[in-house]
Amino acid sequence: MVLAVCELNTTSMEKKKPWQIGKQYQAEETAPNTGIWGSLPLSAWFAQRSAGYGYLVYSPFHRSWTAWYGASVGSHTGFAMHTYHRDAPMISAEEYEKYSYPVPRDQVELREEASGPWRDHHRTGTGDHQASAALSYHPKLQDIGLQKHTHGPVYMQQYGLSPPTEGAFAPPGHKTGRLELSVGNDTGLQANTLKPCGEGWLVGIIAESGNVCAKISRLGEILLWKVIEASVGKMPCGSSGKNCGDQAPGRMLRLARLGVDSESSDCGPEQRFLMGFEKSDKSRWLVELDGDCKEVSERSDVTLHTHWPLYQDWTTTAEGAVAWVTSWHLDREGRWGPVNSPNGVWPYDPKPMNEDAHEASPETPLFGPTPDATNAAKITVYYPRSMATKSSTASTAATTTVSATQASTSSSAGTGGDGFEEVDGLGRACRGAHENDNSGSHYQVVASGSGSLELCKEACLLEPLCNGLEFSRGRCEVWTRPGGIRATKALSNFRCLRYEPPGASSFQPMDGGLGRTCRGANANDNSPSYYSTHENVDSLFECKALCLKNAECKGIEYGFLLRRCEVWTRAVQATESVEGFACWARDTDFQPVSGTDQACRGAHSKDNSANYYTVVREQSLDACKLACTGRTDCKGIEYSAGRCEVWTRPEGIQATFPLKGFSCLRYQPSASTAALVQKKSRSRRHFLGPAFLQTGYQPSVTEFTEGAVTEL
Repeated sequence: MVLAVCELNTTSMEKKKPWQIGKQYQAEETAPNTGIWGSLPLSAWFAQRSAGYGYLVYSPFHRSWTAWYGASVGSHTGFAMHTYHRDAPMISAEEYEKYSYPVPRDQVELREEASGPWRDHHRTGTGDHQASAALSYHPKLQDIGLQKHTHGPVYMQQYGLSPPTEGAFAPPGHKTGRLELSVGNDTGLQANTLKPCGEGWLVGIIAESGNVCAKISRLGEILLWKVIEASVGKMPCGSSGKNCGDQAPGRMLRLARLGVDSESSDCGPEQRFLMGFEKSDKSRWLVELDGDCKEVSERSDVTLHTHWPLYQDWTTTAEGAVAWVTSWHLDREGRWGPVNSPNGVWPYDPKPMNEDAHEASPETPLFGPTPDATNAAKITVYYPRSMATKSSTASTAATTTVSATQASTSSSAGTGGDGFEEVDGLGRACRGAHENDNSGSHYQVVASGSGSLELCKEACLLEPLCNGLEFSRGRCEVWTRPGGIRATKALSNFRCLRYEPPGASSFQPMDGGLGRTCRGANANDNSPSYYSTHENVDSLFECKALCLKNAECKGIEYGFLLRRCEVWTRAVQATESVEGFACWARDTDFQPVSGTDQACRGAHSKDNSANYYTVVREQSLDACKLACTGRTDCKGIEYSAGRCEVWTRPEGIQATFPLKGFSCLRYQPSASTAALVQKKSRSRRHFLGPAFLQTGYQPSVTEFTEGAVTEL
């Protein structure tokens, strides 16, 4: 067995040939990265318990991958760390011949491992009895931070990718540059999580005092040590759900950056992090912290709604949401925790053995199927609700943007004849996916438009990709975000105007939108029969309008340098990277009933029985749509100001009633959407607090990619 890495193109989903990362087990060390020191175990429970099946982190600056996993040295347990440049050369034929059990090179590539101050003979494989592990890449330090423990307190190190390490972290190496995580009489018991924080780190560990948040400087100084929750859950061992014999804590403490993408390292009172922890009663909690470990939101008990794995870290999406993926059955009997909760980290009983039947008939499998096994994935997404301003902390529900079909649409206060419409009324600043999404990449500050709102509009019209503007106190932002303006934030003397034709919210940027050309089934599928070409199209507004006039339009490709618009009548399923172009797919599954400002009704305008629909607490039109598409009996939705009705009346929506600010949309899925919905099993659960989505996906690779990677 070898541990291998496989890079995947997330646009085409084409994978490259796997390449080995780590050691290949053999009794004698006949070549580099062979031998018994640092082998990846398949069933050594203690080694696996220290780091699961391993961590993998990428350094963009060094273009390198680093793996860290619990390892074995004969009967001893320990760890191994290995780093490879992504374009590392293959080992020579002479070296390959020295392997006792060579893996076929046409199946797995063997490459040269990178060397540097981080690498010593201990880190590439040793038996130090490692018992916990956590690591994270720091974009400012261009290095990896790691924490672990063996028989003593938790300690922290910097890996050494970008020397020199300084202070307590110098020099790098297995036995050097260690910072013991303890303050006074309080000692760190178990490594759990760490995240970049300025030039230092924000750390989450389980200590004798409980679940601790700490700040560490780049020199290895402990600047802050704060107990967030004293109660700590214990780690279960075996399918019985009982605690492990050594009463080890449960590794359920998590930290993730919130409200900005994961590449940010900003830190301080205005930054937000999401912390998750488990108490001794197996209840699971979420709370928002600032960059100084202060709680800035109410705690949310999510025990009935979600779980997270012992070893998997949380991820932050490009739009600032926190997500994790796992799988579970509801614990109906409360074997591992509260009744009817997604409990337990050891989900299955052993496979039954068919020894007698197998001996009588060798064709009969020796082992039967695992009881209650599932390969459905559960994806949990947490959206930020509280972000600090310069004077205070605002706590409001954020707009949720999780639909696989289109972005959320804010209600309009007014529409002018020039194509500009006010978004959410006066006194609003433009935002992207939610009210805290204000990335500088979404817009351009244009000096020529700063004199007045009319000049700002003119600046927008001169930008081919403009889809809106923000104007305030002589400052003009021309918005070009591919997904458009889908949220606003209340700010005095600000105005946010959307510049898109009616119905443009049905467009979804493909693979980011910008720098992509539309394709059919794959990146090479570009038949001229798929689209009609329109020349001299001066703006994205006009290109979208051309599509909306065509009932068969499935998407658009806009060449903003060539001023060329392709109206696609074939479903856009792939893209190709080409500068100067942009690609959008059009969602036609939801259509307005009787125009705008309409509430849904049954047989006539007064037929509004509560039996026709289910009220779902969603905070965006997108999330309301997703609640509908997750049901096979959904006929449409009614949405207004954060209230979502999922209509399941068998006869459908046959009438409407005029109501300002209401949207009634009939759901008529295309053949491809209907087929996908039939395969997917989506369960939605809700709790009071931030916008929160939980979705289950069946095991198809294609479905998982569409549901998890593209949407998130």
